Amino acid sequence: MKALKLLLLGLLMSVFGIKGVANAIPQGQESKPTITIDLKAQTLTYQNGGIARTFHCSTGRPGYTTPKGNFTVYAKERHAVSYKYGNTPMPFTLWFHRAGYGIHSSTSVPNHPASHGCVRLKYEDAKWLFGQVPVGTPVIIR
Repeated sequence: MKALKLLLLGLLMSVFGIKGVANAIPQGQESKPTITIDLKAQTLTYQNGGIARTFHCSTGRPGYTTPKGNFTVYAKERHAVSYKYGNTPMPFTLWFHRAGYGIHSSTSVPNHPASHGCVRLKYEDAKWLFGQVPVGTPVIIR
């Protein structure tokens, strides 16, 4: 809440041309992004300080469940391909599990679990998320 107030104060100051606050967030308190995936709701939520966006996603279908737990984005790949599943393109992949699980764009993001275990997002959502998330971002799947 404090970060949101500081952000709003900074925006108001810039709109009205007021100077004097060099840094809206105190040093050492910079916000860090987090991704939370809700398997029941089929949603992915990106949180970074006062910014939060929730996207519809499609996770692993029965027999190919998406793993639950706490992970970390360990690599980003703009043009990933699934050789295991017919050379399927997976744009904007955020890899979070060494067994080959990632968050990526898909042309099929139904309202139910449908993937082989990855987390599918619509193209524009995956593209936006890819631009926001650095390597090292926590991924919480529950």
